[in-house]
Formats: sequence, C-alpha cells, structure tokens
Amino acid sequence: MTYTKSTFIPLAAVVFLVCSSVQAHAALIYNISQSAFNGPSSVSGTIETDGTIGAINAVNVLSWAFTLDDGVGTVVSLSSTNGTLDLAGRTSTGFFATQTEVTFPFSGNHLTSFNSGVKYLAFDGSLSESRVIRPDFTGMNWNVGGRKWIKRMSGSQVVGTASTVPAPTSMLLMGSGLLGLAGYRWSQRRREGTQLE
Repeated sequence: MTYTKSTFIPLAAVVFLVCSSVQAHAALIYNISQSAFNGPSSVSGTIETDGTIGAINAVNVLSWAFTLDDGVGTVVSLSSTNGTLDLAGRTSTGFFATQTEVTFPFSGNHLTSFNSGVKYLAFDGSLSESRVIRPDFTGMNWNVGGRKWIKRMSGSQVVGTASTVPAPTSMLLMGSGLLGLAGYRWSQRRREGTQLE
C-alpha cells in the first residue's frame, strides 16, 4: 500500500473540520436570574439553544424553564413542556448569543414572551407595540399571583450567562491527537520501506 503526502494532508483537513463542526453545534444553556425593581419578586431559570452563535430565532430555542417567585410565598413554574414561546408574529427572539452570554435589545421593537395561561415572563423592547402604550414596562416583566413585576432595562443588556461553555481547546487537542496518530502511522510506514511519492 502506498501512502503519499497528498493523501495525508486532505485526511488531516477532514479530521480538523469534523472536530470543528462538532464544537460549533454543541447545545448551550443560558442561566437567567433577575430581581424586580418594584418589590421582592425574582425570576430564575434557563434557556437552552442549539448552539447557534449570533441572532437566535424560535427554531434555535430547544427548551426553557423558569421559576417566578413573588417573594412573599407564591412561586410558579413556566417551561417549554407546559407553555409557549410567543414572538408577537416574528421569527426572531431578539436574543443574541455568544459562547458565554445572551443579550436582549431593550431599545428595539422585539417582544419575546414565555407564557402559560396568565403566567408569563416577557422581554419587552421600548419600541414594541405594547411599550408604546406603557413605556414604563420596558425591560423584563413577569406575572406572579396576579401582579406584574418589572426589571427595567434599556439598551442591549446581558440577560443570561452560559452554564456550560464548550472548550475549544479540548476539540483542538483531540484533533491534534488524531493528526499526531496519523502522522506517527505515516512515519512508521515510511520507515518500513513503504514508498512515498
């Protein structure tokens, strides 16, 4: 069997591309944790995406789960198994994701809401249709126990941080190891007298 440099180089490129594509499509989970400005209420939970970096559309959201606490004894849960993701007729959630965090443009016209009946968590931009009527609700707002709680926000704000950040170095290390093994095998064949072209 004849091994050539022209065979080895494309093989190395394929190994590197496979490792890179596995890294690029790993799911990401973002932790959300905010407190209301108008009382003791808080919201915490997660949004899981398919690993898309950049603008997040509805199809990129794999699941979500939130706990809404009014701070005085009423706690409710919202999740993708018992609720809906409402984008007010858009396909974009407004969220922008990186490997480490997710932001929302509170100065824009997006309205992204996680609903279950009258319970909801909304990310509400100042130019959305609902904020033209009530600009004081711009930011994150949620309903617990029949009361609306608000975390006022403006501009592009970080609303969540990644709980598991895929390590690019581990993929690079794996790819380097595979290349090293292939190179070792290639050099062994060469020493055994297999002709190289």
